[in-house]
Amino acid sequence: MTDGTDNRPGKAPVTALVVEDDRMHRQAICRLLEGDNFVAYRTSKILQSDNLEDALECSSGEPVNVAVIDYHFPASPGYKPEHNGLKLCKELRRRDHTFPIMIVTGEALSADDEANCLYGGANDYLRKPFDDHVFLSRLESLLRQHERAGQAELRIGPWLLCPERQQLVQQSLHENLTKKEMHLLLTLYRARGLTVPRPELLSEIWNFGSAIKSHTLETHIYRLRKKLEKDPKHPGYLETCAGGYRLRFGPPN
Repeated sequence: MTDGTDNRPGKAPVTALVVEDDRMHRQAICRLLEGDNFVAYRTSKILQSDNLEDALECSSGEPVNVAVIDYHFPASPGYKPEHNGLKLCKELRRRDHTFPIMIVTGEALSADDEANCLYGGANDYLRKPFDDHVFLSRLESLLRQHERAGQAELRIGPWLLCPERQQLVQQSLHENLTKKEMHLLLTLYRARGLTVPRPELLSEIWNFGSAIKSHTLETHIYRLRKKLEKDPKHPGYLETCAGGYRLRFGPPN
């Protein structure tokens, strides 16, 4: 497992699950994910597994944003490799995990096998050996689609922003959000650490024109800071900037 501490604004942090019983291939995938290779995301943590049993334990231990799963690996340590990639996909979906899954394999799968992977819960399939750029671009595309669909759990420091549940979650803490609060946080999140001008926020969320004077935005920022920040008077995530606001993915160093 690797755990990054980079809090740079501009790239959304993601936790990746890599399931591959071939150590060399697993390490190669992890190196690709650890590098600064994505346009809009950065891998802050990688959970590694080489068997079905351990992979399920990893996925239930903490939130995962994306998974890269080999098609052929053992069910438990010491057992012979089998076609457990499809079993893992199905079990993850049965447990209501919605994060995108990419299946990778060195085998030439039949059309039926490929279809079964997709029907079983995988979002994409890639044959090894693959081109690094193709792998990364397809993985980033899955992350973007998942985020736009409103299913992704988005990380803001120690919090998870859960659009489907309309909540901020941190371990046993759950902060409910109004629709406007959720819309405001998502708008700032998608700006990737850049400042969003006040008029743009008023127009996007409340459909207010630039001529309208209102304290609605400031009121919502105040309420969100009370939910999000450890010290709302000295915010580390929801910052006031010249002419607008920005959302940091991690607190200042």
